[in-house]
Amino acid sequence: MSEKIRKVSLSFKINIIILIACLMFALVCSFVLYFTGVKVLEQKYDDSNALLRVVFEQNREDIANEIFAEQEIALQESLKEILKIKGIAGVGVYDKKGTLLSSAGTEFIKKLSSQEMMTLTDNAVFLRETVHSKNIASYSSVIKVIGEQLGYIKIYYDFSKINKQLSRVMIILIILYIGTILIISLILYLSLSRFIIRPVLLLKNAMEQLDNKVLGVK
Repeated sequence: MSEKIRKVSLSFKINIIILIACLMFALVCSFVLYFTGVKVLEQKYDDSNALLRVVFEQNREDIANEIFAEQEIALQESLKEILKIKGIAGVGVYDKKGTLLSSAGTEFIKKLSSQEMMTLTDNAVFLRETVHSKNIASYSSVIKVIGEQLGYIKIYYDFSKINKQLSRVMIILIILYIGTILIISLILYLSLSRFIIRPVLLLKNAMEQLDNKVLGVK
């Protein structure tokens, strides 16, 4: 009975040590996963900012000409072409007073605020926002040709799919980590039980039996 108690006590202590080690490993892995996810998302935001800037620069002159010539149909077609680019959820063009001229995709506000127009006069603005419950990045810029301001443009990039993909990857990694921890714990427990706990208990029992014999002889 005492042998069983000793064995259970030793096994319990070792299991606790293994559990603590696995929990610490899981905690470290959680931090790594979190910061990796944040870094990946930041990189995606940077990539989308660069993409939207390139898209705008490629279409800036055509859009400016269409605004200047008041070619509404041509302007609408240009916006539809931009909308075909993967990830872009919407694009809207405003006149120099901030009134919406044409849009495609996501619903756009009818008029830009004076504060927003003042901000865009100096630099293009890249923002992260939520539109219709979607995680969206927006790129806004003034439309200028040969120094003359003709209006403003706002392009939306949908991050919903990227977030879903990132969430799936994170879930898969978490499952792999948990599975790895369980397997390592089981291997450690079986290995320790077979190669450490059992030999130690056998040695201890042998020494006790030897002591008993010595005492019996005396």
